[in-house]
Amino acid sequence: MKKVCCAGCRESFDADTMTDVARGDENVLLCPRCVFVLALYISNGIKRDFEYGSLHPSVINSKYRKILENEFYKNPHEAYKKYLGKMIEDQEIKRRIIHVSEDVILNLGKFPFVFVAPKEAAKYNFAQGANVTLDAGDLKITRKLYGFRNIAGRYLRKYGQSSTRTVLFLPEVYDAV
Repeated sequence: MKKVCCAGCRESFDADTMTDVARGDENVLLCPRCVFVLALYISNGIKRDFEYGSLHPSVINSKYRKILENEFYKNPHEAYKKYLGKMIEDQEIKRRIIHVSEDVILNLGKFPFVFVAPKEAAKYNFAQGANVTLDAGDLKITRKLYGFRNIAGRYLRKYGQSSTRTVLFLPEVYDAV
């Protein structure tokens, strides 16, 4: 496995674990630990230019070093959810990623409709022709949104919905008008 030097901490990591991050007008490769530390700084509103090697655990502030030692090294996934959950959610909304059950994706060929609560749908700023990604963990699919509308629950009872829902129509083939 090829090793690459991380620009954030100056340590070597496997090339396939590195993330390409924009740094001004250039791109640099960061290890997962440095990506997490950088995201912590950004999520807490700290804006500053990072120099090469300035994200190494020995030179970051003690609060973030303790988070790395006590939580990130033990369970990175949980640390991301705990400290960066809002940032991740904002990015998912911006990219129109909707979490659904696997059954919704598997049945999309027969029933190309997805039900979303109206308050939840309002966050996504849906538009005809926009890409919508349905995420069920390991199973993901992206389709263009043909149309959407709010429909009262009484009309949706036969589909298992009891309250008003925003119904997304995501056909497999989409011909733009």
